Amino acid sequence: MMVASMRLPSLSNPVQTFRVAAIALFDPVLSVIDPTSFFLLDTFGSTGIIVYTLLYLCFVGLLFLLIGYLVFRRRDLL
Repeated sequence: MMVASMRLPSLSNPVQTFRVAAIALFDPVLSVIDPTSFFLLDTFGSTGIIVYTLLYLCFVGLLFLLIGYLVFRRRDLL
């Protein structure tokens, strides 16, 4: 349980998530990166990592798009 809770913050970092997914495309065993990759591979599987990354990054992108629209729809930066 302690190891899993230590690895979960890496799933919320978009840069780390993209990096793991990009490496998973070329090396499905994820043997070239840190022990977090073994946790991710055991938890999601090779295909699951890529699917999670695509869904997570689209969600984060749309969330910040909505926040930006709501902030700047009535006023500009100046």
